[in-house]
Amino acid sequence: MNPYKISLTQIYFFKRMLKLMEYKNIPVIFYYPVVANALKTKMEKGGILDDFNHQTSTLILKSKENKNTKFYIVDPSINKNWTCRDFVDALHLSGACFSNLLPILFPVELRN
Repeated sequence: MNPYKISLTQIYFFKRMLKLMEYKNIPVIFYYPVVANALKTKMEKGGILDDFNHQTSTLILKSKENKNTKFYIVDPSINKNWTCRDFVDALHLSGACFSNLLPILFPVELRN
């Protein structure tokens, strides 16, 4: 994250992944991972969180314009059912959160 900018290499591979999923008609859930509040605050102050969210969501929404794509965007941090705040470290959720996370990642409408 230092100097607090998005890796162009990661964006390049993200674009390639999107193209592959479009071509192969692979249904995908794009999960914006939950991070510890201290890290989220640092990312917000550095502008990296807004930049990351803007760049990735723009690419995903552009891909969704293709009628054959089945992409779903999930951000548990803005879901009213998200309550777990147990982390192994600033980037990795504890397994204790999985029972709270899985119904958010895989809502009923996606399972049918």
